[in-house]
Amino acid sequence: MKYGIIKVKRAFLYEENGVDVVDEVFFGWSVMWEDEGEWIEVWTHYGVSGVDGEEFD
Repeated sequence: MKYGIIKVKRAFLYEENGVDVVDEVFFGWSVMWEDEGEWIEVWTHYGVSGVDGEEFD
């Protein structure tokens, strides 16, 4: 698991189906993430998890 900071104004987190939005994260928020191949699984500081197709550095 890796830690990072959101570097865009806002990013949506999706269910694993890639369609349904479960949450959103905002610039400056710290998150935990793990590369899952095509998707990146992201956990917020308040325990919500979702996937995102964007690249994290």
